[in-house]
Amino acid sequence: MLFRDEANAPHFLQNISYYRLKGYWWDMQADYTLHTFNNNIYFEDIVDRYNFDRHLRLILFDAIERIEISLRTKMIYHMSMRYGAYGI
Repeated sequence: MLFRDEANAPHFLQNISYYRLKGYWWDMQADYTLHTFNNNIYFEDIVDRYNFDRHLRLILFDAIERIEISLRTKMIYHMSMRYGAYGI
């Protein structure tokens, strides 16, 4: 693995951890036993993948939350209109 700025790598490894980042570089290895990487694989590209995944997860969870609240509101409205405030 190559580094564009090797001095910044410890910062990312201390805050994200090697084990979490490992999942983002797994498919970039040339040999999964010796853990050698393909040519031109940079640590910063791995961090970019991690950040992309983190941002995508935030966007998806925001959308899921909106759907969940809307569905729950519609179910509560339907149940209260059909069975009353106490569900009797």
